[in-house]
Amino acid sequence: MVLWAGGGSRDLGGKGCGQSLHLDARGRPLPQRVRGQVAAEARDWPASTRWFAEAVRQAPSPPQAYAEWGEALLAAGDADGAIAKLSLAHDKAPHFADPPELWGEALMKQGDYAGALGKFTEADKDAPRWGRNHLHWGEALVKLGRADEAKAQWSAAAGMELSVADRAELARAQGSGAKPAPL
Repeated sequence: MVLWAGGGSRDLGGKGCGQSLHLDARGRPLPQRVRGQVAAEARDWPASTRWFAEAVRQAPSPPQAYAEWGEALLAAGDADGAIAKLSLAHDKAPHFADPPELWGEALMKQGDYAGALGKFTEADKDAPRWGRNHLHWGEALVKLGRADEAKAQWSAAAGMELSVADRAELARAQGSGAKPAPL
């Protein structure tokens, strides 16, 4: 999860992200969804949950807040909660590739590598050039003992757009004899 910091934040109560008013570059309050992301980046899980709940209460139809909430829950270690939010996001936008890719990551954390493969395959239908999806797809294949297929996925990922962190994870996976870094 990468955030644009905008104009920063101003502490209104000294109690962390839940009490901060996050401002954009023009000094306007950021939307609840972005506040949820900021709180998640700060590992303030209660505030993140509060902001995402408010975001989906105010705009229940768009899938992004549900997907980002699921990603925050996954980062907090709540794979079941993440899957619940990602399922809602997927229901709202079945061709939005983020929910199934993140759902696959959550399934991997639960040890369901075959289920994760299904989600990565699903995400690939809508975002075939998404390097992160191919990276995690390869990791699931390794866990299932399919190292040659994993190497093919990692080779594909290497030619695609990846974040710096994902590129480093790919380098570790490719250089380790098909043993990826843990999620």
